Amino acid sequence: KKQSIGGCVYFLSLVTKTFSSLFHIFNCYTNKKVFFTLHRSTNLCNFLHDAITMKVPMKTATLTYTLGQSLYVPLTSRCNTRTLPETRGPGFFLPLNVVSTLCRVRLLEEPNMNHDKIITEESDARIKMPPPLPITNQLLKTISLDGTEDDLTEDQRLPSVRSLMEDIARRCSHTSQQELKQPIFWDSIVIAGEGEPTLRWKSLLSLTTLVSTNHRENYKSLRLTTNGLIAEKDAAKQLKDAGVDSVSVALMTSDPDEYQDLMTPMEYGAHQKVCNFVQSAISAGLDVEVTGVESNLVDKTKVENLAKHLGVSNPFRWRPYFP
Repeated sequence: KKQSIGGCVYFLSLVTKTFSSLFHIFNCYTNKKVFFTLHRSTNLCNFLHDAITMKVPMKTATLTYTLGQSLYVPLTSRCNTRTLPETRGPGFFLPLNVVSTLCRVRLLEEPNMNHDKIITEESDARIKMPPPLPITNQLLKTISLDGTEDDLTEDQRLPSVRSLMEDIARRCSHTSQQELKQPIFWDSIVIAGEGEPTLRWKSLLSLTTLVSTNHRENYKSLRLTTNGLIAEKDAAKQLKDAGVDSVSVALMTSDPDEYQDLMTPMEYGAHQKVCNFVQSAISAGLDVEVTGVESNLVDKTKVENLAKHLGVSNPFRWRPYFP
């Protein structure tokens, strides 16, 4: 009988501690002044354990970030070429909160991946992204918490479209914008981040459809940033039908061999595929911008002429390189 009573007391103490811990996490979740930590050589289970035991305070969970007057929505950290931050050079730094958000997406996608320690708080500091994940052209597997590989449907992948939409809704609400001192009307909502959004094609179309349906009054343009290496047929038309207004395509160079060296895609003939997508996007009625990274190895005049030949009317956008 004493053992039964002792067991009940122990169980009730566990329940009480659990609710107390969850209350602590909720308080941290709603307090934008606390910070979020990713530990090196740890997984999500350890992180949640630290959070529950109150060792790790958590920042307001956000899966989006802002740069200027635009709201950025990252769908994935995986890419089928070198990532955009990687192409900017070893000296390229991003705002602390941006790196934190992008690493949060990594953690959701690959819970067992190692991460350098990143502490994010309200700060104007700029830091480098951790080394990129391996290049891939498809997202068929994910690493589960026990270290095994699981097949996932697109609806099961994280970050989910639902969670991203909730975050976008918060960013577009009156209350949130008063707190963050940001506009309710954005110049653009940009589907972009560390990885290539079109690797999650179904989620991409679902997300842009929901954004254009529910938040049309909150932005001027719904833009996709892509490398243009899209496997889907009629991709540009599907994007247009799903509410996308404009695309920013990393053309990078006019030389196919140089493109292979700069972007290291997983397929040959990738440069021509990018050119084909640019033309199809123009034909579909999308506003098209093409971009490149300034380099002594790239002939800027030739690539600008190629863009005009493909039918691009917008000025070529050169991003600076940081050695």
